[in-house]
Amino acid sequence: MVIVRADYFRPPFLHSVQHLTCLDSLIRGPWHDIQLLANIRQALAPGGSAVVDFHNWWHNPLRRLGLLNQDFGDKYTGFIVHGQNWPLNRPVTITLIGVGASPIHPLADNRGTFNYVINQDHEFFRGGLQPGVYTVRVTDSAGASAEARFSVSRGD
Repeated sequence: MVIVRADYFRPPFLHSVQHLTCLDSLIRGPWHDIQLLANIRQALAPGGSAVVDFHNWWHNPLRRLGLLNQDFGDKYTGFIVHGQNWPLNRPVTITLIGVGASPIHPLADNRGTFNYVINQDHEFFRGGLQPGVYTVRVTDSAGASAEARFSVSRGD
């Protein structure tokens, strides 16, 4: 048995996998689901089989408690950047790689925590976020930074 963790939008196999297990949530919208299932079909060898876990994203107790942020949605989704352990009472810069920096600079509180909703004030896009995969980078005044990724579907 070989275990591979791969990006299913760029699968490393073509018509060669006999048995495939996918442990992904299929509630990200029709576009996501269709693409995922099509790529699974392409990876399978003739006569191959797949087991797909149709678990529900919301049933994860860590998400219900707010300890695991949402990293996918459509242009109407509020993607929240939650920062901890940043320099106290200092601003941070929020940048969408390939798009630009926000003119809004959240201030870390006296515990080094901040929250920021991407594009809430349409600072990156006049309408909703455009479909795609984004990397958000948070940088403090000393140059320390952290990054996270999120996906925006077409919402069809």
